[in-house]
Amino acid sequence: MTPTDLRSVLESELLSSGVLDDVTAHFRHLLIQQLAPSDDSSPLSAERLKLNLTDIATRSLVLDYLQAEHLDKTASVFVPDAGLSNRMLSPDDAMRALGLDPLPPGSSTSSARSALATLLQSSA
Repeated sequence: MTPTDLRSVLESELLSSGVLDDVTAHFRHLLIQQLAPSDDSSPLSAERLKLNLTDIATRSLVLDYLQAEHLDKTASVFVPDAGLSNRMLSPDDAMRALGLDPLPPGSSTSSARSALATLLQSSA
């Protein structure tokens, strides 16, 4: 197998498995971080976000939605941007933190629907 053939096969395998897209999203995120202003006036720096429990719960529900919809690349960028790297809540814990009753078993995480989608649909 020639180096060109090997490269073509490897690229095809990485693309079909989704790894190439994940790596591209990760590099894109790192590039944006490097290009962003590093002074303390930058409001979007996740390290400087001071999130309260309501913020973390809300962002955790959004992350649960992204994952339920298989938006893995979006979720991989959302987690550090939202400041959730080490403090995500389960959907039930997020609902409790927001003063809402956890969803009945089978209505959110154990099915294909996210807690956020189920909550929004039930309130409509």
